[in-house]
Amino acid sequence: MKIKQLPEDFLVKEINSLKTGSINGKYCAFTLKKKYWNTIDAVREIAKRIGINESDIRYSGLKDRNAITEQLITVDITNYKIVQRVKINDIQLEFLGMAERHAETSDNNGNQFAITIRDIEKKYARLPKKIPNYYDEQRFGNESNNHDVGRLMVKKKFKEACDLLKITAADNDYVSALKKTGTSHIYFSAYQSYLFNMALSYLIRKDCKKFTEIDISGMKLAFPGSSKCIEGFPERLPLINFDAEFEDERVKEAYESILSQEVINPRDFALRQFPNLVSSSPERQALISVEGFKVKGYSEDELNKGRKKQIVGFSLPRGSYATMVIKALIGKDLLIQ
Repeated sequence: MKIKQLPEDFLVKEINSLKTGSINGKYCAFTLKKKYWNTIDAVREIAKRIGINESDIRYSGLKDRNAITEQLITVDITNYKIVQRVKINDIQLEFLGMAERHAETSDNNGNQFAITIRDIEKKYARLPKKIPNYYDEQRFGNESNNHDVGRLMVKKKFKEACDLLKITAADNDYVSALKKTGTSHIYFSAYQSYLFNMALSYLIRKDCKKFTEIDISGMKLAFPGSSKCIEGFPERLPLINFDAEFEDERVKEAYESILSQEVINPRDFALRQFPNLVSSSPERQALISVEGFKVKGYSEDELNKGRKKQIVGFSLPRGSYATMVIKALIGKDLLIQ
């Protein structure tokens, strides 16, 4: 089973609540439609072509490169025609109107998806009412080891973290070497995400007599065998930080078990060497409902001879992974190309 064999196989449309069309607006709002570009690189190129700072363009979320995506961006400029004159391969900009402020993450109300699943032999039409809100492999990097680097940072093993990243440290200053990557926050949050996944999987294994396992970046994660076993399930789980508190005893037990195996405690997350990483513990929804799920097509797969393809559509809240929905649907891991 495969997804993303073509960018056209993975369509994403952002649901954004920012109001446009203001007569007093000072920011131009556009729909950015793209493929073969991730959001950061697309925005960087647009800013370069216009002759403004990258920070003068804002957005509400990041979108993948290997997909066709639509999202709202705002540009700190009053003449929208300057932006529309920009011509970049595989990027389209549609003027929406003027906005009174820049786009913010909170404006993102989720995403609509249309995904083609290829190289299958039967139709998949039954999706559970709720699925685990796991972080998927994109969170853990191309080498599936971002969380391993984060673990070493939390354990103050900065030399080992540099070794894993294959970076050299001048005068053995490993902390400075990690800071210079500009991505230390990614490793830190990836480790938090790993612990969230493991704790959520622990709870599912404990509450559900029947479950399936899917390998995600080396993690064997459990998916409930029925909806009944997750009735009364904790609504949210914290992402572990130094101030983590557990109101639900089940969640406390899960995290204590995982942290014991990791040989760490929440206080270890207060990294004085990286003060920018010290923040209060956010929470993440444990289970999500997939809105509007529908099979939109089932036919011969022109890219994989003798096999079938299926198109599904659905909507998800911000921060949830469409690839996780497909894995829950088919009950096994995918080849993402």
